[in-house]
This record gives sequence, C-alpha cells and structure tokens, in this order.
Amino acid sequence: MTVITIDIDTGGTFTDGFVVRDGIAHTIKTLTTPHDLAVCFRETIENAAGSLGLTVPDMLRETASVRYATTVGTNTVVQRRGPRIGLITDPGLPPADQDAGVQLFVEPTMVAELPPGDEDAGRRALPALRTLLQEGARGLVVACSEGVSADEYALATGFAEHYPKHCLDSVPLLRGGEVSADPDPVRRRSTALFNAYVHPDVADFLYRAEDYLREHGYQRPLRIVHNDGGAARVARTIAGKTYNSGPMAGLLGARTVARSYGFDDLVTLDMGGTSLDVGILRAGEVPMREHGRVEDVEISFPLPDLVPLGLGGGSIAWLDESRLRVGPHSAGALPGPACFGFGGTEPTVTDADVVTGVLRPQSFLSGRMDIDRDAAERAFEPLAEKLNLSVPETAGRVLTTAHQDSAAARGGVDRARDRPGIRDGSRIRRKRGHARRCHRGGGRHP
Repeated sequence: MTVITIDIDTGGTFTDGFVVRDGIAHTIKTLTTPHDLAVCFRETIENAAGSLGLTVPDMLRETASVRYATTVGTNTVVQRRGPRIGLITDPGLPPADQDAGVQLFVEPTMVAELPPGDEDAGRRALPALRTLLQEGARGLVVACSEGVSADEYALATGFAEHYPKHCLDSVPLLRGGEVSADPDPVRRRSTALFNAYVHPDVADFLYRAEDYLREHGYQRPLRIVHNDGGAARVARTIAGKTYNSGPMAGLLGARTVARSYGFDDLVTLDMGGTSLDVGILRAGEVPMREHGRVEDVEISFPLPDLVPLGLGGGSIAWLDESRLRVGPHSAGALPGPACFGFGGTEPTVTDADVVTGVLRPQSFLSGRMDIDRDAAERAFEPLAEKLNLSVPETAGRVLTTAHQDSAAARGGVDRARDRPGIRDGSRIRRKRGHARRCHRGGGRHP
C-alpha cells in the first residue's frame, strides 16, 4: 500500500510543505496567512493533494503522518508582538526591575504584587486583577515563590469566582505551576510568562488544523514538532514547546544531509521571512541546554542552542536617527514586501533583492506569483531621499547592512560552541563547507 508523509512548516511569510509518496518528494510553498494560520495550513494540504493528482480525502487516507513545525512563536518574541501580559506575583520573588524574564515579556506598569494579609489570596489580589484588566491585559500570569504555590491556586480560584468564564474567556489566566514543576521559582515564573506570551498565536489554530484533517478523513492525530526534537499530539503540546520548533526540524534535516557527506560538526543558518536562526551540530548531535534560553532568559525546559536574529526577507529597512537599520520588524506575508503587490509600502530585504536584480521576478515561486518591481522601487524612494542616494544605491546599502547583521551571528556561533558540553569547539570553526545566500522571505528562486 502506498504510504504518504506530510511535513508542514509555517514561517512569518511563507508556509512550506514537504510531501513524500513512493519515495518521491514534492515541495509546496504558500503564503502564510497571519490573520488565521489555519488557512495557509489548509491551502498547503490542498496544494499537496493537487501535486499528487489526488483529492484531499484520498491523499489523507493514504497518509501515515502529518507533522507540523513553526517559527511563529520565535517571530512573536523577536518582533515583540505578543499580547499585553499582566503579572501577579509575591514578595518572595525578585522585583520585576531585577528579573530579565519579567522585563522581556511584561511592561513595567503591568506587574502587581500580592499584598500581605490573612485573607484568602484570591480576595487579596482582586484589586490588582481589576487594575490589570483595566490597563488592557490580554493574558494573566500568577506566579508565586517556592513553597507557596497554593496561593497560585487560590488566586486562580478566586478569579474564576469573581470573573466567570464568559467574562474572562478571552483573557486566559495561567499559573506558574501549570506549565512547569521546576523548583526554581524564577525560572518557573519566566517559563509561565514566556508561554503566555506566545500562546495566542498558536493555540486555537492547532485544534482547528487537526479538526480540518479529521473532517477530511485523516484518522491519526496531528503531531506538533517540539523544540527538543520530539513531536506530540496537540493536546500534549504547550505553546512554549513550539518556539524554535521549525529551526530545530531544520537542524535535524541538516544532520541527515551532513551525515551523507561524512560531516558531523556543522554550523547552520536558517533564514526565513522574519528571522535568521543560527545553530550548530557537534559530533552529529544538536547541543541542548538543560534549561533553555529565550534570548537571555533562562526557562524550565530544554532548548537547542539556537541564536535567533530579527532578520529575514521581510525585514523592514528604516533609519534610527541617521543610522540605517534592517529589522527586527517584518512586513510578514500581509501586507508583505511592497513587490508582492498586497499593499505593502515599506522597503524590505526582498524589495532590495528585486531592485538590485538578485531576485528574478519570473522565477519567483516558479512564476506562480507576480512581482512588482516598480512598487519595490517606490518603497525605497523616501529612504533614498533621506540618505541622499539613488534607489538602487539605497537597496544595495540595505543588502549590505543585512549581510553585516548576518555576519554578526558569528558571535552567536562562538558563544554556542564554547558552552558546557561542546568540547573542542575549534573543530566547528575549522570546518569548511559551502554557502548559498538566500533571503527566504523572497521565496525559492535560483
């Protein structure tokens, strides 16, 4: 019987599919739909079926596995576009202005401390809850110090009593102890904040994606790739586990290719539409940190040694006073780079590729998508005027800046290879290989 496997990866600009049937691989690329990720997931499945000459139900009946990875959570952190989180904590933990985890995920005005007293913790915290909601909190985290996790439960129970589900349904409340049993209260708090920050972009859509598969005849669970290299069904996946899951899958793929060439020490660069992820392989394995880091914040579960940068094909060029910068903000898929013709007006790396001739419009997405060179040039005109340069010169300067920022990732490689457990890191530096420049936000092109 024919067996089909389907792997899907959603980035900030494009969603990629990799389908194997009878040992023959088929690749699919569609635009990511940030307003509803289930749409690009469905379109990828439909395009996969079309590439095989099958209907979606016929393809899914022959499918042994569907796996999904994403950089959506990574992009959320890199671009600082997570929801406004409200934090209620207690005096037993470091103050917010002394905790990198709180500073990364929570605005200073959105932190409340549980007041002392003999009254039930839930009642004591109600004024703080009201204030955070009035300030626009779109997610709430309750994190108490070690040994008083009962207060977290009391707080959650009290909130549920005073704010029934129909009132707070759109503002999820997360207890630190729900996400991790880590005995370190600072890591536990950071992990809860991190999960709350990336949760909205991935949670609801995963269930709808699985429902779509089931409605079309797929009887197995959708498996979500985790950032530790494993995979689990949706119900057993927390949002934080999807962070860097796409780059982790890429590292594992790079390992397979490297082994076929006899390499076991490798540096990888994975550039998408929004971020650039730098990773390493040591002795054929992906180095993992027991307590992973999200930027400089230590969390409770393992993460691969990846260094993300806010740089991709959709990264927007702008002036910081008189200094040219590229990223971390991205045009994403919508409106996307100006050359996409979807209403984008800001100059991006992909637009610079078009203006300078690096990207050939006729080969973009195998000719399935029109590229508007005039729109790309118009997007650069305001920036060119400020820099007193021509449009082509400005586009070239943007590419130079992007490449210099990419080279700065070398520092991340140096930090990664010198970490505990990575012995003889100089071997990684000495390896010579091949490189090919590609701004993935510009799609696949020669």
